[in-house]
Amino acid sequence: MVYDSTDYLNLPMSICHIALGGNVGDVIATMDRGLDLLDGSDGVAVIAASPVYRTEPVGPCSGDAFLNAAATLECELVPLTLLRLLKSVEESVGRESGSRWGPRPLDLDLLLIGETIVREPPLKVPHPHMWYRRFVLDPLVDIAAKAVHPRLNESIDALQTRLLQRPLPISLQNLEAFKTSNLHQLLLEHDPQVVIVDEDAEITLDFGDSPQSQEVCSGTTRSVRVNDLPDSPENAALSVLTAALDEPVRHSRPLRRMP
Repeated sequence: MVYDSTDYLNLPMSICHIALGGNVGDVIATMDRGLDLLDGSDGVAVIAASPVYRTEPVGPCSGDAFLNAAATLECELVPLTLLRLLKSVEESVGRESGSRWGPRPLDLDLLLIGETIVREPPLKVPHPHMWYRRFVLDPLVDIAAKAVHPRLNESIDALQTRLLQRPLPISLQNLEAFKTSNLHQLLLEHDPQVVIVDEDAEITLDFGDSPQSQEVCSGTTRSVRVNDLPDSPENAALSVLTAALDEPVRHSRPLRRMP
């Protein structure tokens, strides 16, 4: 079901899933503190937390390797209020405003609100990039493997399984808008674990700039609109592949809230 802002006040108690990540300071302690702050907030209860994973940084300005986890919340807040709470918790533990994808002590992303689709700027649920990011999917599989992505109509573990193929089939669309003729070679040299195909791709990198391209990538296809991401088209495409091909490593130190 798709809710507009006028419907939010009628939402029942929701099961929400969030992603946690960071690469500055004692990240696990910061994650624990962030979950404590959420659990102590009116209308929110933390009911599950995943193991912590070490993952590759995404983007040329992201800094050192990240630690990532996921958590499940019971929430009585409307979506935009929950989003504001997440941003407030980030600030409380020391995150400062800065470049997108830069180093940070804690990042909290709202991934899913049950099977609800939210389109209320600046919030989009499900999170538009979660489906191709191993640093999101691997922790989430530990606590919500059968949760359904309501746009793609697939479970979280099914989305993760799609990314395990080697080589991973990808396709490139609307390259006429992109002036670098050797993009195919650039992507293949970056990681030989991908193969470029014309159909049956698990990830489509769309280099288009048209409204039609934007609508396709916001629908039910497994497409990424490269021009919506930070940095140059080349680096943005490489960042998508880094997130999809990464093999997160479980950290030996758990969050306190793990069972």
